[in-house]
Amino acid sequence: MTISTTERRRHVRQAMNLPITCYHLEQNNDTAGFCLGEINDASMGGVRVETTSDFDLIVGSKLVLFVTPQKDKNAAGHEFPGEIKGEVVWQNPHQRSFGLKFLL
Repeated sequence: MTISTTERRRHVRQAMNLPITCYHLEQNNDTAGFCLGEINDASMGGVRVETTSDFDLIVGSKLVLFVTPQKDKNAAGHEFPGEIKGEVVWQNPHQRSFGLKFLL
């Protein structure tokens, strides 16, 4: 029996720790974010988000993440737009995490 070690990811991931607030892209006059969390890693295709609370997401949901700027000038910074739009491609509510594919 052969075990495949083929990497499924198309893009190399970069570890990071960027605080974010999540919103549904098609929200109805609701300005409250549905989760707080952080981007744990990113690639050219998307990001992995870990949240600080439980969430109820469906694969295919469209979200917008607002990145909270880091205030530590000595920290190694990653330049990201203040707003990231994407589509949920996987979710793991037990680990409070999900993957978001960038929408252009």
